[in-house]
Amino acid sequence: MLSPGVSSQPVVRFTTVPPRSLLFASLLLTGCATRSYGFEACLEDPSRARAYEPHLQKPRVTVRLRGCYQVVTADLPTGRHESRPFKMVDDFVTAGGGTRLAYVGYAERVHVVIDGVESPPYDEILWPPTFSADGRHVGYLARADRGDVLVVDDDVKLRGRQLSRDHFLITDDGRAAAVAIREDGDQQVVFGDQWSEVFDEMSCERSLRFVGGRLSFVARRKNDLLAFVDLKAIDVPGVPVGCRVHMSADGARFAYVSHDLFRSFDRGEPEEISEYRLVVDGEVQLLQGRGDILKLTPSLTLVAVEEGDGTTLWVLGAATPAETSDDEYRPPAGRAVRVRLGDSLGPAFDSVDRDSFEISPEREVSYVGLRNGVRHNVIGNRLATPTEPEVLRQAVEREVVQEIAE
Repeated sequence: MLSPGVSSQPVVRFTTVPPRSLLFASLLLTGCATRSYGFEACLEDPSRARAYEPHLQKPRVTVRLRGCYQVVTADLPTGRHESRPFKMVDDFVTAGGGTRLAYVGYAERVHVVIDGVESPPYDEILWPPTFSADGRHVGYLARADRGDVLVVDDDVKLRGRQLSRDHFLITDDGRAAAVAIREDGDQQVVFGDQWSEVFDEMSCERSLRFVGGRLSFVARRKNDLLAFVDLKAIDVPGVPVGCRVHMSADGARFAYVSHDLFRSFDRGEPEEISEYRLVVDGEVQLLQGRGDILKLTPSLTLVAVEEGDGTTLWVLGAATPAETSDDEYRPPAGRAVRVRLGDSLGPAFDSVDRDSFEISPEREVSYVGLRNGVRHNVIGNRLATPTEPEVLRQAVEREVVQEIAE
């Protein structure tokens, strides 16, 4: 049995909206489930019976009626699967190019069926079966006689703790992440056999993220929403923009922007943001305006900052180039986009292609800016003319559009 730590955090109670499986289960008992037209309603009037249509191309899955019951058949690599008669079926999911199938079936109690194998009976499914990205592992959360269970590949990894129905994640190495609620109301993330620091509640939907071998999420502790990386809180108060932590693909770096919110309840004023903080690998810098992370790679951090009448794309750690172009271009829309490299502010564009940013081995930054639909190559904030193929292509497109208009 896993042993989480102990905390003296205050008790916090909260309510959540029931997931789809719980909602359908309650509707099933009242005969009001519109997808299956209600098992009880079917008993009263068999003409109202309808079979669930999973709309899966591979594997081929069919749900047919047997009286008021529903029977699932599927062609799986292990052979033809035919389920027992269920009052209702739901939450179909496939993986492995259609070689694996999981769903939830409701009888007297509820079961999870994975690759044709039926689970023990549960009182409720808290989180429906979910496959890892590579399709090798599958997990779910359920409520049983002896408490909630976290199940991975038919093995109960955690039992007896109350689990949140709002958060779940499973990785390609078979580790599952979920939110456990302690007896005092505080919460922790359990990930494999590890436990996070204690927090009050995970307020952000779909907050759990696993990128580059590292787990991150955003949770509330007292009056702050804090970012957690590797199950530990980053001690920077404020609200992470988008309720997410950006991680480089290799997991070597993380970054996010947080901000403060203040509200005057006496005067009924709207929320006002005092300042934005940029957090990169744990280091904090103040931004001059509203900001967010646009791109994070092992060698590049690109931050968008709203400043005055335009947007500045700031490349962190870039050296100031010796020469900068400024041809006095002003976008027709009025808001210019510029790139900051060190102390250099580059030429103005209507927009900048964020995916075009590259850093050479000599640490020189290049990117592409757009003016009136024309792409311009920029190296170290020095404006270059558009490449000849690009000019010819755009000229041909304009001629075609003109001919069509005439």
